[in-house]
Amino acid sequence: MVAASAQPRTAAELGISEDTLRDWGLGKMEPKPRKLPRIAAFLGYKPDTERFDAPRLIGRILSAGGLTLHRLEAEIGVCKDTLANLPNGRYQPARRTYEKLKRFAKTLETRPDPCRPEPSRRSSSKPRDA
Repeated sequence: MVAASAQPRTAAELGISEDTLRDWGLGKMEPKPRKLPRIAAFLGYKPDTERFDAPRLIGRILSAGGLTLHRLEAEIGVCKDTLANLPNGRYQPARRTYEKLKRFAKTLETRPDPCRPEPSRRSSSKPRDA
C-alpha cells in the first residue's frame, strides 16, 4: 500500500483517482487490463506486455478479414465470449489465445486481396483484331 502522503502523486502518475488507488490497495477492486502497462512502468517492471495489444490485434483481424466474432471463433477455436471481451480491454488473453490470434493475423496478411482485379492476359504489344 502506498503511504498516505504519496497517494495523490501516485494516483496522478497512474491517471486514476485516489479512491481507486485506495480500493486497489484494500483489495476491493482490481486494475483493468488497460491500466497494467502504466502501473508496470510506474513500478519499473517489464512484464510480458505483448498481450496488452490484444484489443488492437482483434480489431485489425475483424476489419481486415471482414469476419464476425462467430466466424473467428470457428476459425481459431477460441470461445466467442472471450473474443467479445478483447476489443474493449476488459480481458487480457491467455498467452495461448494471444498466440492463436497472432498466427491467424499472419494468415490474413498473406492472403490475396479478393477485390484486386487479375492482371490482363492480353499483351499490349499485339494489335487488336477489328
